[in-house]
Amino acid sequence: MTDTLIVTLVNHPNFGYMLQPVFAFFDADAEVYIIAEVARVASASYQELTEDAQRIVRLAASCMDRELMRSFSKEKNEAAFLQKVSPKDIELYIRPFIEKKQGELAALIRKAGMPVFLREKIAVRDLRASQAVEVLKEPSEMVFHFSRAETFTYKTTVRNGIEEVVLYEQFFAPLASSPAVVVIDRQLHYFTDVDEKKLRPFFKKKQIEVPERSVSDYIRTFVLQCVKNYEVTGEGIAIFPQHYQPVAVLTLESNFNLLPVLTLRFHYGPHRFAIDRPYKKVAEVVEENGVLSVGWFFRDEEWERECISMLEKGGLTRSRTGQFNIAPGSKNVASNGESPIPGSQTGEAGSTGLIEWVNRHGELLKHFELKQSLGKLIYFTGEINLQVDVTSKNDWFDLYCVACFDDSDKSGEVVRVPFVKLKEHIMNGIHEYILPDGRIAVLPSVWFTRFDEMFRFGKVSGDHLYLANIHFRVKELAVNGRFSEEKTEDRQLAVDIPPALHATLRSYQESGFRWLTYLEKNGFGGCLADDMGLGKTLQTIALLLHLYLAKSDRVGGLTQPAGLKSSGVPRQLSIFDDFVEEVQVKKTLPPSLIVMPTSLIHNWSSELEKFAPLLDVYAHYGSNRLQGDNFNNRLSHCQVILTSYGIVRQDIDLLSHYHFHYLVLDESQYIKNPDSQIFECVKQLHSTGKLALTGTPIENSLSDLWAQMDFLNAGVLGKRRAFRERFNERDVINEEGERQKLLKIIDPFILRRTKEEVAPELPPLTEETVYCEMEERQSALYNEEKNKIRNVLLEQWEEADKSYTVAALSSLMRLRLLANHPAISLPCYEGASAKFEQVISQAETIFAEGHKVLIFSSFVKHLQLFADYFDRQGWRYAWLTGSTTNRQDEIEKFSKDNDVKAFFISLKAGGTGLNLTAADYVFILDPWWNPAAEMQAVSRAHRIGQKRNVTLYRFITKHTVEEKIQRLQRYKKALTDAVVKSQLSVEEMKELLE
Repeated sequence: MTDTLIVTLVNHPNFGYMLQPVFAFFDADAEVYIIAEVARVASASYQELTEDAQRIVRLAASCMDRELMRSFSKEKNEAAFLQKVSPKDIELYIRPFIEKKQGELAALIRKAGMPVFLREKIAVRDLRASQAVEVLKEPSEMVFHFSRAETFTYKTTVRNGIEEVVLYEQFFAPLASSPAVVVIDRQLHYFTDVDEKKLRPFFKKKQIEVPERSVSDYIRTFVLQCVKNYEVTGEGIAIFPQHYQPVAVLTLESNFNLLPVLTLRFHYGPHRFAIDRPYKKVAEVVEENGVLSVGWFFRDEEWERECISMLEKGGLTRSRTGQFNIAPGSKNVASNGESPIPGSQTGEAGSTGLIEWVNRHGELLKHFELKQSLGKLIYFTGEINLQVDVTSKNDWFDLYCVACFDDSDKSGEVVRVPFVKLKEHIMNGIHEYILPDGRIAVLPSVWFTRFDEMFRFGKVSGDHLYLANIHFRVKELAVNGRFSEEKTEDRQLAVDIPPALHATLRSYQESGFRWLTYLEKNGFGGCLADDMGLGKTLQTIALLLHLYLAKSDRVGGLTQPAGLKSSGVPRQLSIFDDFVEEVQVKKTLPPSLIVMPTSLIHNWSSELEKFAPLLDVYAHYGSNRLQGDNFNNRLSHCQVILTSYGIVRQDIDLLSHYHFHYLVLDESQYIKNPDSQIFECVKQLHSTGKLALTGTPIENSLSDLWAQMDFLNAGVLGKRRAFRERFNERDVINEEGERQKLLKIIDPFILRRTKEEVAPELPPLTEETVYCEMEERQSALYNEEKNKIRNVLLEQWEEADKSYTVAALSSLMRLRLLANHPAISLPCYEGASAKFEQVISQAETIFAEGHKVLIFSSFVKHLQLFADYFDRQGWRYAWLTGSTTNRQDEIEKFSKDNDVKAFFISLKAGGTGLNLTAADYVFILDPWWNPAAEMQAVSRAHRIGQKRNVTLYRFITKHTVEEKIQRLQRYKKALTDAVVKSQLSVEEMKELLE
């Protein structure tokens, strides 16, 4: 026989009932367990027990006399401890400790399925089946039975499953008090919510009688609590389930920061529950005609959680205090389906964000009852809508808008306010508008983005607002709540290419030409901002032909067959050719004026003669240019006048008296400075249409863009000061919403295509940066100058920008020259320049391989150093700077003479108007802070017509200001890329010189 671990229920003379595990063997014949010993950790069979059984032994051992003595007494032996222990100590300390262990023991016994026996006397060692205690697997519950007949009585039973146990005169052995673990008769019960003291009286009494004078109070207290916590039956007293239609109530009230929050409570009849209230049975005393009864109900947990979920899914977040506010970063779409503007925040937290959320979520809030508790403040909480009516009138849009504050579904009225009355609110970011009845309406956040530009550019007259037609994108945003997705290049007219154009346009050039005709028809000025080398001149010539050529009213003579491009060479028609109407020049239109850098006049003359020989062209420049009547007479016989920016300044009194059909600015970045004389002059010129041509609409700052846009369509970007306040460069670069806002206003008037987009056949451009390490003498000179500059400028950091700018620019210039070659500014310098040697080494390799190179520098003196070296070597070269008078001769020498391998060009003089595809290498000797100027230079070689791969070398001297200029270039490029920096700003110069 082997020992088995069983549990016995024993009654300790001092400490009460306890569970005690013992080792016993089972006598099958007698069907009896015979106890061998009390189970201890030291028992021989302990190690063979399961983990749960071993824990049972350890828990029981902690309740043995020796262990209790060690924990609760200073006595040295158990007999003295048991003799001296006081009833108070037992009640306050020892019995609670034992009950805690007994509760754990009972749980383990249930889990292990271990047999339990009642051991009434310690001397008894045989345990029979009649002494077995059933260990119930499920928790028991207490049932109260209330009766009101002649007297008010109540009794209790214990229910376990379907079995109900009457307590009166049953065996009762309490093991744990709260929650109760007890043995009743021969069953071990455990409870989850019953204290053993509530059971104890009913083992001695069948029922408890309540005096009549105490019945009412008893029902309101004891009976009510029993109904809340236990199962209850009633006889002669109504105890019934109640049915309430719950209501979710949202209350606008203030939090500790005095900001509006929404508090959600659930109302069940007269009962109010916070959202964090535990889900327990609810009971109340009901009195009707003096008769008391008790009703009870359970809250609808699923419905309550769904209400909370609706608010959270709608964009609210719950705080630690259980209140709701706008979720951080929430961008909720309005309930009416209106889309937010890209980048705009439509659900901001704050004093008004929550109110706006309420206004926008009327459908969701139909599931709730909304109340306000904000003292004297009363917010409008209905729907806010907008009615917009637009009428087109000649060059204007007439907008009549009405804001509708609608809470008619709450038995209120619709308050209608002309939208122009909200102008100051919209433009100044004031979200709260006081309605005529005193309520505060919170204007939708999206309105501040949607209508800000409308009020900036529009003119208010009465209740109407008028927008110029150039602001049709602003009108789109105001009317539709969003910009249209139409692209600039999609705005075209279905017009034929002028038959007299002696050229075949590429597909993107045809698209550009039709875009120009679209602008002309609608009376808009436009900026053709294609990359350098994509044929802006040719597209403009096609537009001029479209304007000036008309079909004659007669048919006669030998004319050009339809669809055949003219080559300018007469030919005999076959009898199968179709005849078309003869093309003639319109005599009724005034000439068009094209303004450009002087260096481009020859190029324009040649291009017009080549591609549009039918147009009569007059070049108004030089000392022999026409004046007075002679000028007037010449204008009456020509269609195109070419002139320069310099001549416009000189002859503005003459030119401003004429009205030209079209005014074209080539390299329009020349007017980028709104404070310049040339900008003021071109603004005085009059024309029906305007066109700007540039590869760099932004060279340095957004001010460049404003100047050119204001020339093309006066007022399209508003007043200059307001524009600077409205659009910040860094915001335009970094914030999608700001960038899109600016782009959507100007993109109808700018068309820009890159070479990569439209000329995939163009050979690749390879870019490489060559870093040059200064030799010791050059480095010493550079660092010495840098320290001098730093000391001087430190004294001027806080001075006026103007005085600082002069000193800073001069300092930057000296540092850049030293980084290139000290000999540029120090003629006595006899040392070397790492950059000079690198450039010569690269050039020798290129020449040996039969290539040609364009060499650009910002400094003519730097180019001269190389020219002197070339002269000593006998190497031939071409030369182009601002002082070059035979510009075209130098271009042809480089393009046609195979022995001329290099073309020295100053960055300013040669950045525009050159076609130098004979070169397939480009050297940039020194970096400029405007990357667009560099790329213009590169485009002299990398352009349509180039058949060979082009390689660009940028030479940078390490550990000098040139490296910082490179970093600045990346910022400038980001600005240009973002919108289609004035020279350096004071902040940028400080950064370069730090």
